[in-house]
Amino acid sequence: MDVKPQTTSQIRAALRELAAKRPDSAGELAHVQRGSLLLRLHIQSHGLGTDMPEIAWHFLSDADIRYRSPDYGVAQTEGPCLR
Repeated sequence: MDVKPQTTSQIRAALRELAAKRPDSAGELAHVQRGSLLLRLHIQSHGLGTDMPEIAWHFLSDADIRYRSPDYGVAQTEGPCLR
C-alpha cells in the first residue's frame, strides 16, 4: 500500500486497498492499523485531506471496530467514499 499518496486518486486507491483487507488475527489487525495510521499522518501533514469526507477519517481510525464487528465493517467498506 502506498502510504504516501500525492493525489486524490492515490488516496482513494490506498483507502480501497485498506478496505479490501479482512484481518483474521490480532497481528493482521495491527498491520492494518499501522497502515491506516501512517496514511492518516501523511495526509494530515501534507494538507491532502482538506476535501476528504468525514467518513474517510473515521474509516482510517476504525480498523479495530471493523475487526470486532463484521456488520460495521461491511457498512464502512461498502460506503460511497470508497467506491
